[in-house]
Amino acid sequence: LRTLLLISVTAFTGFSILCGIATDLTTMIIGRTGQGLMGGLLIPTAMTIVAKRLPPPQQPIGMALFGMTVILGPVLGPLLGGWLTENLSWHYAFFVNVPVCGILLLLLLLGLPHERTNWVYLREADWLGIIGLILGLGGLTIVLEEGHREDWFESTLIIRLTFITVAGFVMLWIGQIRATKPVLKLRIVMSRQFGSVVIMALALGMVMYGSTFVIPQF
Repeated sequence: LRTLLLISVTAFTGFSILCGIATDLTTMIIGRTGQGLMGGLLIPTAMTIVAKRLPPPQQPIGMALFGMTVILGPVLGPLLGGWLTENLSWHYAFFVNVPVCGILLLLLLLGLPHERTNWVYLREADWLGIIGLILGLGGLTIVLEEGHREDWFESTLIIRLTFITVAGFVMLWIGQIRATKPVLKLRIVMSRQFGSVVIMALALGMVMYGSTFVIPQF
């Protein structure tokens, strides 16, 4: 776990610097894609640390602190980024990650013990579900994002992406049936307690991230 986090945080820092020094759109896209891939590793591993490293009485506190960062990030991030852009330069909206990641690297080195890598998990992974999740969510995002510009199903691109999206979700569903440890255990959503939390998180995400996406358009 520590090795994975050290690699992802270091790479995230490097991609942040790449975005900050970008002089063309291609470099910026590469940097942002790298940030997304590496940053995406931090969220599930943070929850893993809370679940496996903290004793049960402290786990609610750990999850509350994790949830606080999830909510404060989209609120404070645009404010800080906007202030840096207005008063200094847009480059500093990316360079601000460097000292934060430096502190995080130090905490990882001090707070997590080194463990020997267990490659068995790669063989046991639900690769069908993982690929399906990537294709399904990725295709759905592009269809919803570009559909109105492409006249929806009048566009060959949208039609192809729709088929990719459906195929991806079918692969995800097959993984639910065949894999011993599916990438997402969708059946637990049927639990009343967990399902209600998912619905509340969905509503919160729609409001929080939807407004973050829509406001700049105006």
